[in-house]
Amino acid sequence: MSARAIATGVSVVAGVVGGIAINLLTSNWSWSWGSALIVTTVVMICSQIWLSRPARGPGVAAIGTGAVSAGRTIKSGLDIEVDNPSAGMPTPTASDGVQAVGNGTVAAGRDIKGQIRIRSRRK
Repeated sequence: MSARAIATGVSVVAGVVGGIAINLLTSNWSWSWGSALIVTTVVMICSQIWLSRPARGPGVAAIGTGAVSAGRTIKSGLDIEVDNPSAGMPTPTASDGVQAVGNGTVAAGRDIKGQIRIRSRRK
């Protein structure tokens, strides 16, 4: 079960408990029901803030001629041929995630299980 599904369930349960607390609080005031209402309100607010965050993982980018980038495992061999590998070095897009930045570069988020052969030709 994902963390988002658990947070959604917690938010729903907190909403139901909050509704019950409001019902009992308006009928018979007590500090225990007032405290329960405050706690469930805080849980609902926090879970909704967490759920509203964008659901995206770290980025995977291959920037440059012949660049190869994989978010997980590269299982097969790679044969890359690059013309003029040092020309115009690009800049990374962000500081997180898996990035192969530069001509003929290789990056993997986990393992590389095959052979990598990079040939460069200068013009």
